[in-house]
Amino acid sequence: MDDGFIDELKALVDQYLKDEVAPYKRDKQGKIIKLFNLFDRNEKFKQLYTLPSIIKPLQSLLGPNIEFLKNRHNHVSVIQKGSNERRFHRDVLHWSRPVISVLIYLQDSDIYNGCTEIIPTSQYLPFVPPYGLPNHAGTWLDEFEVYKGFENQALPVPVRKGDVLIFDTLIFHSPGINLTDEPRYAITAAYHAVDELLPTKCNHHRILVSGKRTYCGNELNWE
Repeated sequence: MDDGFIDELKALVDQYLKDEVAPYKRDKQGKIIKLFNLFDRNEKFKQLYTLPSIIKPLQSLLGPNIEFLKNRHNHVSVIQKGSNERRFHRDVLHWSRPVISVLIYLQDSDIYNGCTEIIPTSQYLPFVPPYGLPNHAGTWLDEFEVYKGFENQALPVPVRKGDVLIFDTLIFHSPGINLTDEPRYAITAAYHAVDELLPTKCNHHRILVSGKRTYCGNELNWE
């Protein structure tokens, strides 16, 4: 991905952090660790989320009809110095609602500044009952005995500035620990194939980024 474009995105993130532009999330020390709703903050983020260099690989996984999800991810993670946010999780509750996670890195990321870690093949681990609690999306590895010890199989994924990491959101993953003096940024997005059983009027949180929306509900054949 073009370095100049990445620098522009990083400058926007730096400014949002400096000005504390909501919506965002703070850690227990009061530092901002997530900036939400990037899609509606600036046209450059809309451009990022629809770049051919992102959409084309997704087409090989999801087919021609793809939606960007405004209400899953759509944020930048800020891995602060000494961050203790290393906690493995899945981004959805159940195998029947998987999405593809896409991370775009605004600087080099390695084991020293908290690069992303994944547990290979963990998308095949057993599923647990959904929490049923608001604001508790996904599944946290450390909350269930059935997953005990699997964090020891995690592997770091070093990347370069502008690199894109694409993975099944059911894989347990986590940011690492940032041992440097500078924050580490990663923009996170989520995509899935167009849901052919969801009426188009229900799509206000979904942005079509490839192909077209189709609807194939059975009631179309009832008459």
